Amino acid sequence: MKSSPIPRLYAAMDEISTVDRAIICTHGYATTFLIACWIRMPIESVGYVAFCVRPGSITLLKEDATWRNRAIEYLGDRAHL
Repeated sequence: MKSSPIPRLYAAMDEISTVDRAIICTHGYATTFLIACWIRMPIESVGYVAFCVRPGSITLLKEDATWRNRAIEYLGDRAHL
């Protein structure tokens, strides 16, 4: 039986979120879990949300420098195509 990739994605995002800027390329399926981790959604709740993005799209995640609030600046933008 395969183990779930969700804990690995959460662990990766925790590590990535310690840097000032990062570019992450992933399959659309993983995007939901990375965003859920970014907004600090408990891993137990991930099955109740979906952030659908299309291939080649860009999602911008930002953290406010003062209050450390996290936001999805834009989701699945394809204007560059």
